[in-house]
Amino acid sequence: MRLIGQALACAVCIAACAAAAAAQPVKIAATGPTATFAPLFMAADKGYFHDEGIEAQILYMGGGTSIPAMIGGSIDYSAAAASSMAAIMKGAKLKVILVGQATVDFQIWSFDPKVTTFDALKGHSLAVVSRGGSEEIATLMYLKANNYPRDFVGFSAIQGPARIAAVVGGTGGYGVLLPNDIPVLAEKGELAKGKMLLDFTKWVQLSAGGLVTSDKEIAEHRDRVLRVIEAVRKGALYVKAFPDSAVELLQKRNPDSPHQALVNEMKASYPNLNWSGTISLESQRRELSARGDILSLASSQIPTPAAAYDFSFVTEADRDIAASGWTPSR
Repeated sequence: MRLIGQALACAVCIAACAAAAAAQPVKIAATGPTATFAPLFMAADKGYFHDEGIEAQILYMGGGTSIPAMIGGSIDYSAAAASSMAAIMKGAKLKVILVGQATVDFQIWSFDPKVTTFDALKGHSLAVVSRGGSEEIATLMYLKANNYPRDFVGFSAIQGPARIAAVVGGTGGYGVLLPNDIPVLAEKGELAKGKMLLDFTKWVQLSAGGLVTSDKEIAEHRDRVLRVIEAVRKGALYVKAFPDSAVELLQKRNPDSPHQALVNEMKASYPNLNWSGTISLESQRRELSARGDILSLASSQIPTPAAAYDFSFVTEADRDIAASGWTPSR
């Protein structure tokens, strides 16, 4: 019996080592561990990537940086679906393979007492996370839909806490606040000094969050793409079932962020998360058309939905997860 036990233990060890050796490394970029990207971080922190044989390295990068990096081949996936669309419109061989959020949940604020309406922003520059990111794109879509000139406002990319300091401290005075910015500023008593000029959730719909990859990755590593998506879809199911536990895991990645701020962010973002992981064909066409207008493209230059999106992986991953009977657990 002892020999049998040793043999079984050895077999388990060999299997585990083989699985570890077979794990495929991938680099995935995301702006940061926020509620919008929670499914991605849950896939990492709950071991779903590991279960799928994926060794995921998550890099903190804004969309304006991660999309060129992916085009150049230095990363494999990006969570910046909104930023990728601008590149796709210009011919980049990328595909949006998962939409994590179909609405944008940020706001334009002014901390300049002379600028208290959106119209008063004319000629000023908004602080955003990155040029070409979802904040800039959403603003341009709003301008287009409401007949403002494209150059009505400018944009300044400012990373990290410096962006908030520039907006609130007066060196900029205007900017796009993300869901996790607002509760932090409210807790510090600084939000009351400003005025919200535009709530994007009421005006703009576009692909945000989720995952983007290259046509090359899809062609050469289709099975790997599917396993990455399966892990992230499991992460979404975990967030949907246990948003409070998801906050606790995000807190570990945000040790300096006030806990209540993360709780508030999840409450604000949760209703806007896109649990299906896809958008309809009509929504795809509408987004491509709006982006084409922003870029002044002729209708013949606008990519088809099939050239910009590929949701077959979400469909197959959801089918596999359902067939396996898998459900998230704390």
